[in-house]
Amino acid sequence: MAGPGISCVVVIDEHSPIGIITERDVVRLVSDGVNLAAVSAGTAMTSPVLTAPVGTTVYKARRS
Repeated sequence: MAGPGISCVVVIDEHSPIGIITERDVVRLVSDGVNLAAVSAGTAMTSPVLTAPVGTTVYKARRS
């Protein structure tokens, strides 16, 4: 997430998304005093991840 325009990382398992780590998650962890070098992605990520087919509108995704 250190690159420009990157605000999240999707965590995958066997080609399926299982979680997401956002800038907000990182800020929360740092404010809680967590050592980011020692925390696992599974602990840091938000899950479950809801997915929608490509082309789905935000309106349709929200209604699902």
